[in-house]
Amino acid sequence: MTVSEKKAWISLIVSAAIWSGYAALVGWHALLGDELGRWPVALFVEAVAVSLAAQFGLSVLMQLRDHPLAWAVVDERERLIEGRAATLAYGLLIVAVAVVALLCALVIGVGLPVGSYRLVPAGALNPTMVMAGGLLLAIVLAEMLKSATVLVLHRRAL
Repeated sequence: MTVSEKKAWISLIVSAAIWSGYAALVGWHALLGDELGRWPVALFVEAVAVSLAAQFGLSVLMQLRDHPLAWAVVDERERLIEGRAATLAYGLLIVAVAVVALLCALVIGVGLPVGSYRLVPAGALNPTMVMAGGLLLAIVLAEMLKSATVLVLHRRAL
């Protein structure tokens, strides 16, 4: 397995574990109608710190296990794979940010009705938290798509 694949696996697993836990915890409290206040911001900072520490720590462990030259050499194929994956992830990020902005404007700003019920009752959610959560989701999904694309392209040999 190449260094690029190892980094992609680390990123994919750590991102999925940490950010799904974050989303589940914040989403659960939001669904229960709890006042979110500032603790999701503190939890976000902790999640970022844990994510960075985990990815850095696992990368260092992989470097210690592998031959020293394996991490120093990057061939042209790996550069092409990384570039193609980044392009695809960036495209997803742009589309996801546009969708989040549109949905926030429709659901929160206008109060988009769904059937005889409003999708989100007026005043039930803090628009800033909803927008921030949606943008965070877009970023995490783009990063996970990039890692998954790197893995698929390595297996398919471009």
